[in-house]
Amino acid sequence: MALVSGDAELTAGFLAAAAAAGVEVVQVGRAEELRPVWSTAAQVYLGVDAVEAVEASGLPPRPGVGLLTRPGGGVSRWSSAFDACVIELPDPDGVLMSRLAAVAGASGGEVVLLNGATGGVGVSTLALALGRTLAERGRSVLVVDLDPTGGGLDLAAGVERVPGWRWPDLAAARGQVGDLTAQLPAVDGLSVLAMPRDGVQLPSTAAVASVLASVRRWFDVCLLDCSRTGEAWVGAGLAVASRTWLVLREDVPGLAAAAVRRPRLAEGAAPVELVTVVGSAAALSGEAVERVVGAPLLARLPEDRRLRSGVGRGEPARVSASRRWRAAVRRLAAEVGR
Repeated sequence: MALVSGDAELTAGFLAAAAAAGVEVVQVGRAEELRPVWSTAAQVYLGVDAVEAVEASGLPPRPGVGLLTRPGGGVSRWSSAFDACVIELPDPDGVLMSRLAAVAGASGGEVVLLNGATGGVGVSTLALALGRTLAERGRSVLVVDLDPTGGGLDLAAGVERVPGWRWPDLAAARGQVGDLTAQLPAVDGLSVLAMPRDGVQLPSTAAVASVLASVRRWFDVCLLDCSRTGEAWVGAGLAVASRTWLVLREDVPGLAAAAVRRPRLAEGAAPVELVTVVGSAAALSGEAVERVVGAPLLARLPEDRRLRSGVGRGEPARVSASRRWRAAVRRLAAEVGR
C-alpha cells in the first residue's frame, strides 16, 4: 500500500483507516519518489495535493489507484486521468475501509463482480447459474444481490421460503462482520444474500462495504450481482472484487453501452473482462469487441430465448437453458479461481 500526500489531515485520516484494517503503508513524500513502488504496491493513494505532480511524472497506467480529497475537493478531472476511485475523507460510506479490508483479506475467497452494460442481459441468471455450477464442484459459494429494484434474488434462486438473513438484517453492519455461513438461506451448497422485494429497509453503502469486505473470508467464491440502479454499491463491490466482468449484448448498442460503462468499472483494483451475449447474427471478431470496449474478451454466451422465457415463468436455468448455454456457463465457471 502506497500513499503520496503532503496534506497532514488527509494523511492522518488515511493512516487511521489503514491501521484499523491492519495493512502496512509506504509513505512517499514526493511524486518523483513514487516510481519504485508504483507497479508493486497493491493499491496506490494520491492526496489531492499530489495528483498534478504525479500525473506530470509520466508513470504508466495501473489499476487500484485512489484519490483522497475533502468534500467538494474537485478532483473529478483527475479521476479519469488515473482511472481512479475518488474517496472523500472523512469516509462515512466506508469505501476506503472496504478497499483496505480487501487487501488485508486478499488470501480469502475469490470475489467476482458482474455488471450489465445495459439492462436485460441476464446478469442475475448468469450469477445464479455460475453459483450452482461452482457449488456442484464442491465450492462454497455466495451470490450477493446488489440490485435494489430486482425484486429479491432469493425468489430467482428458489430460496424465498428458506429461513435466513436478508439485507435488512445486516442494514446496520459496520466494521468486520462475523461468519454468515449459517445465517443465510442456502440450497444445494449455494448461499444467497438477497435484497428485500418491497424496496424498504435497504442497506446503507457503509453496511454493504462492511459485509462485502468480510464475506470472502467465509466462502470460496462470492458472486456480486450488481445493477446500475445501485451505483453506490457498485463502488463497494469494486473495492473488494478480484475479478470484474462486464456483461454485454454483442451488438452495436451493447458495445456502445459497454464502452461507456467500462471506465467506471475500471476504477476497481481488478481489470475489467468482457462476457458477451451473442445473438443469431454473425458475431464480430473478438479483436473488434476488445477494440471497441477497451477490455479483453473472456467468454461468449449464446443468446437463449427459451431460457429468457423460462426465467419469466420462474424456472431455474438448469431447467430451461439450452445445452449450448449450459456448456458455456461451465466453461466460464472454470475461469473462477484460475
